[in-house]
Amino acid sequence: MSSGDTPKPKNRVRWLALSLLILLCVGLRVHRVLIEANFSPEAAFEYGMIAQNLVEGKGYSLKLGWGGMEMATVHMPPGITFILAGLYWLGEVDSAHFIFQLFQVAASAVTLVCVWQLARKAFSEQAAWVAAVLYVVDLNLMFTTVWVNETALNIFFVYLGLWAVVRLDENPRYLTAAVVGLCFSLGALIRPVVLLILTLALLWFLYRHRRHLWVPVKHCALTSIIVFSVLAPWSVRNYQVTQKFVPICSNWAINFWLSYNPGAAGSQFDAEGKGLRPTGALAEELRQATSELEMDELLSAAGWQYVHAHPLEALKLRPYCFLYFWLDHNYWLDPMPFPTSWRIRGANFVLVALTALGILANWRVVGVARLLLVIMMTIALFYTVFHADIGNRFRMQMEPIMLIFVGQLMVQSSQWMRRRSTSNTTILAC
Repeated sequence: MSSGDTPKPKNRVRWLALSLLILLCVGLRVHRVLIEANFSPEAAFEYGMIAQNLVEGKGYSLKLGWGGMEMATVHMPPGITFILAGLYWLGEVDSAHFIFQLFQVAASAVTLVCVWQLARKAFSEQAAWVAAVLYVVDLNLMFTTVWVNETALNIFFVYLGLWAVVRLDENPRYLTAAVVGLCFSLGALIRPVVLLILTLALLWFLYRHRRHLWVPVKHCALTSIIVFSVLAPWSVRNYQVTQKFVPICSNWAINFWLSYNPGAAGSQFDAEGKGLRPTGALAEELRQATSELEMDELLSAAGWQYVHAHPLEALKLRPYCFLYFWLDHNYWLDPMPFPTSWRIRGANFVLVALTALGILANWRVVGVARLLLVIMMTIALFYTVFHADIGNRFRMQMEPIMLIFVGQLMVQSSQWMRRRSTSNTTILAC
C-alpha cells in the first residue's frame, strides 16, 4: 500500500462514525416530533395565519394582535410563510405541520455536519467529535424541530453559510462566493439578522486576505450581488405595499418596545409574569392606526420616550435582557411565566456556564474560532440592547457555537487531567 492510500481507512471510519451520529440525530428528533405532536393550526403563529390567508386568496395579509385591522403585511419575513402556504395547499394543516417538522429534522442533520466541520477548523477533530455528540443530544436543539417557526431552518442556513465562508477563505472561488450569497440570502428571508452574521463573516474574510485585498473584494462583491438579487423582488413587493423601503420585514418595533416600557422586566413578560401588551393611550393609537409602519412608529416612539425619561431604569433592564437571551427563562420572576421542566432549565444553565469557561479558556483564539466567537458575542449584544422576547428562539442560532467552545473546553480538560496523571505517575516512579 502506498503512503498516499493510508488516510483512506481513517476517512472511512470517520465518515462512518459521523453517519451513525446523523442517524441518531434524526432518530431522536423524529421521536421528539412524534411525542410532542405539535401539529395544530395554532402551532405556526403568525406564519400560519399569513399562509392560510395566501391559500384562501386573501394575499400576504395579517391582523396584528396589538392593533389595527387585517391588511397587507410586512410584519413577517416570507421564507417560512411560503413553505407553509405550499404545504397547506397540498393538504390538511396537521399533516402540513408534520411534513414541515420533518423538513426541520433533515435540516438539523445537515447542520450537524456543518458544525462538525466548523469545529474541526476552529479547534481540532477531537473538539469536533465532542461538539457533534453534544449537538445530537442537546435538548434545546432537539425542540427546535417540533416548533413550526423559523428557528431550525435559520440555524441550517447560518451554519451552511458559515461553512461556505470557511471554504471560501481556504480556496477563494467565485462559485463558493455565490454559494455564500445564496445561503445567507435565503436565510435572511427566514430571519433578517442573518445579514448581520454575513457582514461579520465577510469582514473576517477580507481581513484574512488583506495583503491581496482586490481578490477577496471581488468575491465579496459577487456574494453581495447574489444577496441583492434574491432579496430585491421581495423588497419591491414591500415598497408597493408600504410606499417605503422595507428590505425584508418590519417587526423590530414591538420587540424594541418590549425592551423599553414601564412594565418591562427583561423579556416579553412583566414582573408579575403576565404577557406585556400596550395599554392606555398607546393601545388606542395602535387600534386606530391604518398601516403597520404607522404602528411601528408609535411603538418605537414610545420606547424611545421611555429611554429618555427613565435612562437609569432602561439601563438596569439590560442585564436582565442579557440573562434572558442566554438562559431563556425568567429565573428572577415568581411564578415563572413560561414554565419548562427543570431538566431543560438545568441544561441551559450548565451549558451557559461551560460556554463561559470555554470562552475564558480560549479568549485568544484566531482564525475560524475567532470568527465564531465574534459572531456569538455580537448577536448576544444586539439582542441585549434592542430586543426582549423569547430568548430561546433568538439564542438557538448561537447554540452550535456554544457547543463548539464547550467541546474544546472538554478536550482541554481531558488533556490537562492526562498530563496531571502522567506527572503524578512520574513522581511516584521516582
